Amino acid sequence: MTSMYVKYLALMGLFLVTSSASAIEFTQVLNDKSSISFGYKQMNVPLDGKFKKFVAQIDFDPAKPEAAQAKFDITIASI
Repeated sequence: MTSMYVKYLALMGLFLVTSSASAIEFTQVLNDKSSISFGYKQMNVPLDGKFKKFVAQIDFDPAKPEAAQAKFDITIASI
């Protein structure tokens, strides 16, 4: 019974460390490390593309996920 209790405590400790480490508010998008890509079919041939110029704003708070918002302004000519 004791080893089961120790395993349970270790698992709970790991969960608490993991969940507190991931509770970061996201507000910035690093354009040089991000991309917006898409896929489509033309004459039943799969193709993909990518936009090279865009601006993104993200508002995400893990404590209030229902209030999350994202806005993307894409320069269509940068396809």
